Amino acid sequence: MEDLLPRPRVAERAPGAFGLSPGAAISGPAGLVDAVRLALPVLDLRPGSHAAIQVAEDPSLGPEAYGITITAAEVRITAADRAGAHYAGQTLRQLLPAEAFRAAALPGVAWALPCGRIADAPAFPWRGAHLDVARHFFPKREVLRLIDLLAAHKLNRLHLHLSDDQGWRVESRAYPRLHEVGSHRDRTVTGFHGEEPAFDGIPHGGHYTLHDLAEIAAYARARAVTVVPEIDVPGHSSAILAAYPELGPLPEKRYRVLDRWGISPAILSPLPATVDFLATVFDEIIGALGPTPYFHIGGDECVLDDWAASERVRAYQAELGLDSPSELHAWFLHRLADLLAERGVRAGSGTRPS
Repeated sequence: MEDLLPRPRVAERAPGAFGLSPGAAISGPAGLVDAVRLALPVLDLRPGSHAAIQVAEDPSLGPEAYGITITAAEVRITAADRAGAHYAGQTLRQLLPAEAFRAAALPGVAWALPCGRIADAPAFPWRGAHLDVARHFFPKREVLRLIDLLAAHKLNRLHLHLSDDQGWRVESRAYPRLHEVGSHRDRTVTGFHGEEPAFDGIPHGGHYTLHDLAEIAAYARARAVTVVPEIDVPGHSSAILAAYPELGPLPEKRYRVLDRWGISPAILSPLPATVDFLATVFDEIIGALGPTPYFHIGGDECVLDDWAASERVRAYQAELGLDSPSELHAWFLHRLADLLAERGVRAGSGTRPS
């Protein structure tokens, strides 16, 4: 039990072991039982009465908390919620032989759990990982695999970076050029910062359909992981503007999906048409993800030169009674945060403009 990861608050070993086999019975509230079974797929536990593996709900434990008592005769799990039950199952998985992490049960494995008592609750409510699919696209199967790894380590957030200068990665039915144009770049820079730029000459692209995104979110939710989408605006917008240049502050400018790293001067205009565009895209993404408590809107590393150069943007800034592009940048992010709040979603953002 000393090898459990993360280390639980209480882990006490006792003599003996509990033996089980694939197809063993498990009983308790259906939602909690399902969460434990999902953490132990190789064992194919079957819901049933008078089971040696018993799950009970105990809200007093607190969110995501659980307790496990293992004797030679039975396994008792208490959990505050579905997440706690899933983490209890993941703990049992770590206590089993390494074959518990395979996709199918192997013959001849002695499935046994050491006797003892375990109790755990999270030290931090936000425990997650960031996956930047905007710059380097990963197929859906790799995202689902990452969710499995997060769940196995009791991490509960997947920050999914869906757009940046180097690519737009989600279908839009309202604005299809986003994924038709913005999801592909001709090449990618190679080498180190400060060197003469060199490129691989290999086209790079890909995007998730809205159904893909719904599948990812449902798969994550079942494993106590919340997907946090990120659409980075108003800067980092080369891919958006390559598809819809009219959303930029200078109508005569044309853009391409960026093939290198660094801070780009490409920026969306802060005008009402851009807000309407983003509201529609946000609705599409939120509609696919389902209940979404958080939505990241970036907001950092914004070069405001094109705002200052745009007569339309300067006039809009004056109309709002703002004194500078920096104030307009803050206003724009607050406007998007309010827009998301109207949809019951909390906005997250980066740092100040460049």
